[in-house]
Amino acid sequence: RPPVNMIFNGLLTLAIWWQVNGDTRVDIANMTGSLFIILTNTFMGTFFSTISVFQIERPVFLREQQLDVRSSALLLDKKYRRPTYFVLVTSLQQLVVYWGIGYSNNETSFWQMYFTIMFVGQVAAGLGFMLSAACENMEQSSALSSLITLPAILFGGLFVNTSTVFKAIGWVQWLSPIRYGFECLCIAEFKPRGLEDFY
Repeated sequence: RPPVNMIFNGLLTLAIWWQVNGDTRVDIANMTGSLFIILTNTFMGTFFSTISVFQIERPVFLREQQLDVRSSALLLDKKYRRPTYFVLVTSLQQLVVYWGIGYSNNETSFWQMYFTIMFVGQVAAGLGFMLSAACENMEQSSALSSLITLPAILFGGLFVNTSTVFKAIGWVQWLSPIRYGFECLCIAEFKPRGLEDFY
């Protein structure tokens, strides 16, 4: 995603959750919601920006494969340039929202949150590239995308307590990168505050 979108999303997040750093139940609920939205926004934005990438560059890939090019420019671009770009864009968003919302004022929590958001974004990019490469066209990629995104969000840990889910589908929670990321963000935020009941 372009950095302008990330900055806009960060500013919108700030406008909604500006300085909700109290210890009341309402503040904790607001902070939990902001953590989930930031993580989900990163996941969804990265995922949907990558499902079209391979489709657009499929002819280049097929041509390079026919020519038996081992280190294609396409591969090098996906392997080195895009992750570096994502790290920088994630830094911009994190710097915009972290202190404005009023998350824990310590360096450890900041870095835990930063790396969690960055890694969930990398997982989303990998899932997007995988789906894009597995499908023959953009319509298929778009149609199948909800098979990844919907369970990831629903079993992410905010909308439903996963211990109460019907056992036959409860295992899906372990496939959700949002669930793991959300748990890490809650630990990074609430553990320094002594609020162990919230993660």
